[in-house]
Amino acid sequence: MLTAEALTPTGSDAVPTGQADGVRLRVWVQDGPPLGVAHVSRAVASGLVDGRALGCRRSLRRVVTGPGREVDARQGLACALLLALDDCWAGRWEEAERLTERALTTFTVTECVDLAEGFRGCLGVIAALRGEVTPRSRGLLELLPESSSRRPPWARQEYARLMRSLSDQRFDSAFEEASALMEAEEVPFAERAAWGSLALIEAAARTGRTATAKDVAGHVASFVASLPKGRVLWEHRMLAAQAIVAQPEVAPRLYLSALAVPGVQRWVFEVARTKLLLGEQLRRNREPDQATPVLWEALWTFGPLGAQPWERRAGRALRTRGTTPMDARKPPSSALSAIDLHVADMAAAGYTNKEIGQALFLSPRTVASRLYRVFPELGVSSRAGLRDALRRLEGVEEIGLRRAR
Repeated sequence: MLTAEALTPTGSDAVPTGQADGVRLRVWVQDGPPLGVAHVSRAVASGLVDGRALGCRRSLRRVVTGPGREVDARQGLACALLLALDDCWAGRWEEAERLTERALTTFTVTECVDLAEGFRGCLGVIAALRGEVTPRSRGLLELLPESSSRRPPWARQEYARLMRSLSDQRFDSAFEEASALMEAEEVPFAERAAWGSLALIEAAARTGRTATAKDVAGHVASFVASLPKGRVLWEHRMLAAQAIVAQPEVAPRLYLSALAVPGVQRWVFEVARTKLLLGEQLRRNREPDQATPVLWEALWTFGPLGAQPWERRAGRALRTRGTTPMDARKPPSSALSAIDLHVADMAAAGYTNKEIGQALFLSPRTVASRLYRVFPELGVSSRAGLRDALRRLEGVEEIGLRRAR
């Protein structure tokens, strides 16, 4: 049962402004020690909560990958962790894993348990968003020492299960799992709110627990109001939370406001998730023509990221219009874009250029030009050969949009 105390920030929940720490870090990585361990810990904690760029990525990378002066383990690991967190938030998940592997095989992590937990959290977030209860990066996790302190929620399998329940739209399970995360009062409120608040609000709203959803959204708004201005991701989260609990006719405007927060586009997954929520709301509002392009944008983001459960959720929303989205993870031909393949597959399924254009918001002339480009790439000269050509593509079978039966 959620308590008022569980939703109330304390003095220890203050999130550092980041600008001063960014300046100190830049001096630290370029000129050596005078930066204390506390400043690095603050920067790492802030990176886990909202991944704000610290303005010194190039200098951080030079410490981790470039030649130069000797670097002690803590300094090297801290720089690598900040880079990995930045990659995590920006959707460069494989790069974050490669950087983690390089750092853990270059520097000794045994004496830096706090930073080890940061790496564990970063890898845990990536696994959860991919829908992996058992991370594919478990070999890297085995290189990390165990901490005597309680592991943060997002670094544990419970968070992965919560995100899987949410992406599968099992909202009753998601509500219980998100409630447990938000009740972990030994974890600062900023961290609980960062990883559990939107999940809890959506799950509560979708299971008829309207009062709980509005209560949590109110606490998030109060917390964000206490932060310095310019906290882009927190402003985005607050507006998305308000949209979830708003009246249906008001919600789309709030989602659009969340997506319009200056600088938020660098948080790739968060933006795609908000677009998915917006598309689903527009669909419930019986505005399919507005919902479809937003849902496609979400799908085309989740696919390349490797967030397959979320890709499937966007696909389920699109099916309500009588179509089934193709595999969005990567185009099977490097010369063809995802849109080219959608056009080709619809043509193979019997759609006219006009129908394809209406479904994908393209003009008939654009559809024709894309097909003209697709034919030689697939080795065919007409629509009649498209279906077999698409099926012959390596690793792709029965892709694409199918006419509703």
